[in-house]
Amino acid sequence: MAAFERAPVRPIIFTHAHAPVQRRKELSGVADVIACGEETLDPRAMLACLAKRGLRQVLCEGGPHLLGTLIEADCVDELCLTLSPVLENGRAGRITADAAQTTRRMRLRHVIGVQDMLLLRYERSR
Repeated sequence: MAAFERAPVRPIIFTHAHAPVQRRKELSGVADVIACGEETLDPRAMLACLAKRGLRQVLCEGGPHLLGTLIEADCVDELCLTLSPVLENGRAGRITADAAQTTRRMRLRHVIGVQDMLLLRYERSR
């Protein structure tokens, strides 16, 4: 909570209506806590809430569960992807998780090479 207390702008925390009431109350002292959805976060309601505040451009840096949810709800219009020349094995899956199989066509808009890495920007094809 200390990071929220020191924030230069009051943070916004999105959650759902069934999130623990006491935790929401604690956080409301240092952030605007907004319920979007009943039992899970509703990405469309969250983006609508941000738009009402004049925040129409959103950069999301969440994990694979959040990205999967946003893609499933058709709320992603750009993807910035960094490719690094590292081979690594293990059980890692895709960049999304726990969402229904959804296909969204993208087109490459920018490529930047930085040392051995590629910085890619894709835009939604509609």
